[in-house]
Order: sequence, then C-alpha cells, then structure tokens
Amino acid sequence: ALAFGLILLAWGRLRGPRTLMTVGLALTVLAGAGAGGTFLTGEPAEEVLEDRPGFDEGLVHEHEEAADFALWLTLAAAVTAAGTLWWSRGGGDYARSAVAVTLLIGVVAMGALAVTALRGGEISHPEIRSGAAAAAAVSHDDD
Repeated sequence: ALAFGLILLAWGRLRGPRTLMTVGLALTVLAGAGAGGTFLTGEPAEEVLEDRPGFDEGLVHEHEEAADFALWLTLAAAVTAAGTLWWSRGGGDYARSAVAVTLLIGVVAMGALAVTALRGGEISHPEIRSGAAAAAAVSHDDD
C-alpha cells in the first residue's frame, strides 16, 4: 500500500489532481496501520522458526532491528499523511511542503522496508545470505 500510495501522491503533486493526492495520502495512512499489524506478527513467527535446524538468532536480531526502524519510518510517513489530510480538510489545497515531507519520509521508509524484507528472507533462505554464514548454513542443511 505504501509504494502505491507514494506513486499516486507523487503523480498527483506533479500533475495536480487533488484526488490522486488524497488517495495517495489515504493509502499512506493505511500502510502505517498495516505496518503496525505486520510488526506484531514477528514474535509469533520467531517462535515457530526457533526449533528449525540451522536457526540463527543473530539473523533474527538483525531482522528485528531493521523492522523496528522501518516501522517507525512508516508510522512517521502515515502520521505526516494524516496531518496533511487533516489540515486540508474542507477542500483546501494541500501544502506542497507537507506533501513533499510525506513523500521523502515514505521513500526512506520504502528503503528500510526493503532491507527488512531482505533480512527476513535470509532467515529462511540461506542461498541469499552472503559470505561464510551462507556456506555454513548450506553445508549444515546437507548433513
């Protein structure tokens, strides 16, 4: 939702249709809510995986740290989007600076979410790990 919301928001800012910016801001707010819900699934997922052979607590910790950062950035983008919607209620123009800040925070959040996804993938997919950790995990799984 965040990526699509940011695309609509940017397009609306460049091309001018208020409706596109409204939908983009609303999707950014929804992405914040979704990020909170997704974050809450982390601990139960860890409990399911911790008994698997080759489970690496260090990889889980890296994923958790990345998820914390991505969550806060996504929530910041959502709050900024909600504030922009609130301040322009009643049909007023969106403040260009508020839209720009929302876009900036949202793009940084997308990067943080990508890193979080990569770190999460490394937990269950040793083939995408780099270096010696991947080789050790693959050889351990072959035993």
